[in-house]
Amino acid sequence: MKQQDGRYKFSGTVQNVIYHICTYRDRIVVGEAVDQLIHKHFNMEFHYLFGGLETIESNTEQPPTVIRPGECAVIPKGVYHGVQADTVERLCFSLTIEYNGNCENPSASDYHRIYTTYHQLREVQVVQDRFLSQMMEQYRAISEQCDLFLSAQKGLLLLCTALRLMELIHPAPSEEVREKERGNDITAINRKQLIEEYISDRFADSAGITGLSRLLYLSERQTRNLIQKEFGADYKQLIIQERMKIADILLRKTSQTLEQIAQQVGYQSYSGFYLAYTRYYGISPEAARKNRRDSLHESR
Repeated sequence: MKQQDGRYKFSGTVQNVIYHICTYRDRIVVGEAVDQLIHKHFNMEFHYLFGGLETIESNTEQPPTVIRPGECAVIPKGVYHGVQADTVERLCFSLTIEYNGNCENPSASDYHRIYTTYHQLREVQVVQDRFLSQMMEQYRAISEQCDLFLSAQKGLLLLCTALRLMELIHPAPSEEVREKERGNDITAINRKQLIEEYISDRFADSAGITGLSRLLYLSERQTRNLIQKEFGADYKQLIIQERMKIADILLRKTSQTLEQIAQQVGYQSYSGFYLAYTRYYGISPEAARKNRRDSLHESR
């Protein structure tokens, strides 16, 4: 455990799977209103509630998620989301998992299962568990302490909490299923999943297909064929789809200017964004925002 710029970081290695836990000192907020702008993280985020109610709205198909005391929300990496709460007591922390080499020991499949869950989770999950609550109460009891031993204990508590959450989301398979899985290459990652993550992370910076090809260890031609096969669209279309999806969220959910939204989703000029949005949705960005305001006014 070490402190850097007010941030605590904890790292541990189990069966060649490296876990990085990150939180902030005194991050348990008590009785504070929360209103986070729409954002995303490149790691998995956890919100545990000690008191109050919190609502998380994301860019997935699921409805807004409400978290109650004793519950923990697991927010997948790369998911745009916003958080609202009137008064809340909560703890936020994040998890990053890396894989280091091959695991020949079959028992390591448990850790690999957690690793794949970390990468494949797509929607916000809410978990409630007695063991989880006990660990969080222990964390709250020592949260104000800066003692070196207690700091290490806090890191371990968060790591155990994160692993427990992953286990609850994706329980261990039966022994029969384990036998079938043992012959698989434990380091293999679904290429479709990698494409989705690459598009989600890089859609705004005009990243070409070359970088994706290197990530997949394929030629550019093979990558294009794979994208067409898996998505029924080409690389450019996937970039545009992601840009338009995020632009529509920002238009409906934020008060950013149209020019700011255009830049945020990767367009150098508003005119280029205007043409792309109008072509994609059949309505201009101005009209889309006006429709949103009119609908809000009518609902009041």
